[in-house]
Amino acid sequence: MQNWLNKARSYLAAALTFSLLLAYVASGMATKGFGYFVLLFIAGLIFTGSGLLLYAAYKGAERQGGTFRLLQLAYWLAAFSLFCYYLQIDFFWTKLAGENAQGTAERLRQIIQIVYFSGFAVALISLLVATAVKTEARHAQGAVLTLGGLLLFLVSLNYWSHIRPAAVDMTMMRKFSLSPESRELLKGIEGEVRITAFYSQNFFSDLYRDTDLLLRDAVSANSKISYTFVDPLREKELADQKGVDRIGTILVERPDGNEVEKQGEAGGKKQRAKNSTTFEILDEDGIKRFERELISNIVHVAGKKRNIYYSQGHEEKSVSGNFKDDTIATFDENLRALRHHLKQLSPAEGFPVKMPQADLVLVLGPRRDFTPAEKATLKKYFEDGGKLLIALDPESPADFSFLLSPLKVKYARERVHSDMALPPGKTTLQSMNYSEHAITAPFVKRPEERKLTIFPGAGYFETSNDTTALSAADYDVNYFLLSHFTSWIDKIPNGVRDDKKEPIASFKIGLAAKSKKNAGRLIFVADSDFIVNKFIYMHQNMELAARMIGWLIEDEKLTGVVAGKYDDEKVKLTGIKDTLVFHLFLYIYPGLILLTGFFIVRAKRRRMSDRAGSH
Repeated sequence: MQNWLNKARSYLAAALTFSLLLAYVASGMATKGFGYFVLLFIAGLIFTGSGLLLYAAYKGAERQGGTFRLLQLAYWLAAFSLFCYYLQIDFFWTKLAGENAQGTAERLRQIIQIVYFSGFAVALISLLVATAVKTEARHAQGAVLTLGGLLLFLVSLNYWSHIRPAAVDMTMMRKFSLSPESRELLKGIEGEVRITAFYSQNFFSDLYRDTDLLLRDAVSANSKISYTFVDPLREKELADQKGVDRIGTILVERPDGNEVEKQGEAGGKKQRAKNSTTFEILDEDGIKRFERELISNIVHVAGKKRNIYYSQGHEEKSVSGNFKDDTIATFDENLRALRHHLKQLSPAEGFPVKMPQADLVLVLGPRRDFTPAEKATLKKYFEDGGKLLIALDPESPADFSFLLSPLKVKYARERVHSDMALPPGKTTLQSMNYSEHAITAPFVKRPEERKLTIFPGAGYFETSNDTTALSAADYDVNYFLLSHFTSWIDKIPNGVRDDKKEPIASFKIGLAAKSKKNAGRLIFVADSDFIVNKFIYMHQNMELAARMIGWLIEDEKLTGVVAGKYDDEKVKLTGIKDTLVFHLFLYIYPGLILLTGFFIVRAKRRRMSDRAGSH
């Protein structure tokens, strides 16, 4: 009998290891069916039998040896880990914490899961060491406990980084974090904004994590923004109270207002108050447009919406057309993302008999002149404190001297040429020269490569000598856009500069005028193609256009570039691979490092003992 026990004792560590691995495999099974219970039953039998054998095979002085102590440590650690595992499974946890456990209870459950995994890891280390040590390893148990403590520290550190991840965006364009433009917009939010993301972490874990990272980045840009996650399956009453009935809905609201519910005429549809809005992120494609949706909705609830009118009827730049590159669709989308009300300045609005309530009028690239009645209405609108953005090509017959003459400015209808131009030709100007003005203030301080703007085929402005013009003393005029100092006017139309007849200079290609009597503001740019799709994302054109709008409507803080959808793909892992990577970095790598260190120290101590004995 004793011989049988001695033989069985040699397989005790292997039996305990096998039972632990079976229990671990069972805990990782997605479906808790017949196979799950069979694995747990076999693991339980082997584990129980190993415990009985442990105390039957080792007696008396043998229980003082390092092998027994390691096996005993592994056995009771495994028993405690199994208890923690059974405690956190749905069958028992819902009875202890309730069906709708959230917050602290859910975090406690995660901690119990970590204790369960950590106990298994330390138990496995103890069993591996037990197979290698002899009876002289009386201090092996203390060494394993030290290693276990270090392992628990590393596991806790990994777990903390898992629940509080610090994202480092390594992409060149930083497309997995909020863009600098978005962060600048968020910094301009003055009131409190609350974001509630309705996700079930059990079913949308990847989206939950990606959304959490991006929302955390938004909160870091402005402390007045806060967010929380709600599981609509467990907190159905709160979801119903907010009018949310779908997982993946993100609610953005101002907490100082009240949400209202109104019964619609067609069947009781809930309507939300103006100080709240929602959008949905349901898949990976939704994450790609998340930044745009988030910023747009925050600005919607926190900003002031303006009525912006496009002039029409004079072959202006259009939002749509046969050639998308020649449209202003991207510029228009950015204005809509900022939630401004965009309309057409048409007879339906009373124009030109009267001017509608417009916060801003855009006249972008007209190819036909305005009628006298239209000019008179626009002039009165500006003189009464209205705001205008006019972008006009030098080839256009449209005449805006009725606005420029009071400023003592003349529009010269000749294209500026420059050695600092994009090919082909010399007329697609690259400008990096700006005067001191609120619109171009950020550009002036930047390095050259980050302040370039493109103007394809621009005219220029001259100071008018018209003695019949009214005094310009009532206006502050700033030529904030200037061409490069290597520019010239091609008097001899051959595209090549003549040193004697065509001197180089820096020409005025954009002006900003501000009335001293009222709120009237005017921006006039001697080119309209700088905002078409082909050029608007070249260098800083989009930012320049956005800053023009912000200056005109006197809201630079909440007017900027709203990031669009990106096309990059993240690395995608299957559920099994994701689980494998999770456990690899959380347990296996730290365990292997500690185990290697243990054997190295043990071998070093043995060599030192051998040397001491030889002397």
